[in-house]
Amino acid sequence: VQSAIEEQKDIVKAQQIAIKGLEEQLEFNRDNIRLLIEKKTAAMREKIDSETLLHSNNQKKKDLQSDVSKLEKSLDSLTLETRNTRPILDQTTKRRKDAQTTLKNTE
Repeated sequence: VQSAIEEQKDIVKAQQIAIKGLEEQLEFNRDNIRLLIEKKTAAMREKIDSETLLHSNNQKKKDLQSDVSKLEKSLDSLTLETRNTRPILDQTTKRRKDAQTTLKNTE
């Protein structure tokens, strides 16, 4: 009987050692999984940040292109307006000079 009891104690002790080993392996695996999740999360954040920055830069580029286009249209409009105004300005200047000459002649 004593021998059977000792044998059972040895079996229990071996099982406790096995359980302890499994617990350590489980903890090791948890740490590895946690680190893997952290790495993947960091990589995803970096990718999202990169894509967000890229999208932001693309949007800024589109906005700048739109601004340039608007400025070019404004410049074209002003150039056309200047061309149309120039003859009127020349004519007004000529009339003023003619009026000054007429005024001098009448004095």
